[in-house]
Amino acid sequence: MAIEIGGTEGDGSPGFKKREVRFSPYRGFRRPPPFDPRTGRNVPLVPDEIITRLPLFTVIEESHDYITCTGYDPYDKIDYTEQNPVAVAKPYLLQRTAFDGQTIFFRDLGVSYVYDTIPGLRVATGGEVTETQRITPDYFAGDIIVAARTRLKDLDNTGITDEDGKRILWVDMNNSGRAWAKEED
Repeated sequence: MAIEIGGTEGDGSPGFKKREVRFSPYRGFRRPPPFDPRTGRNVPLVPDEIITRLPLFTVIEESHDYITCTGYDPYDKIDYTEQNPVAVAKPYLLQRTAFDGQTIFFRDLGVSYVYDTIPGLRVATGGEVTETQRITPDYFAGDIIVAARTRLKDLDNTGITDEDGKRILWVDMNNSGRAWAKEED
């Protein structure tokens, strides 16, 4: 689809402008392109630059409530290295602090959790059944995770702190589908 600019006559006479034909990036669409009232222009369907706010982090070490990682923070433009790592909170259901020593009721069954000193390992007891559970797939050094920043303000955080007492701003999005599972005997 072409957009014609200029007059209706293209004979080049002094009273009329010669037609100029431009090709639209929106050709094939039956509706007009989306309009952005903030800029006063149509929104491009193919942006010039793709910006992501979901960084990839590389796992260095696992703790009970968080993992220590390297990577790049697109918000503050900080490059985290092994000398300057970042703490990324585990997803809530994989954290220790909220559940250690607690009894959670699922329907009519109370399940108690006691966590091991090894991160990613716990004992669940419900009624007459006791089983050892582990996070699977495991977090391991060199594993790649996708993380999201909890808020844009420094005061907002995940509600947990690292071993130095620093508030954790990032949370693992669990794109690997990690969950607690019964450990095989």
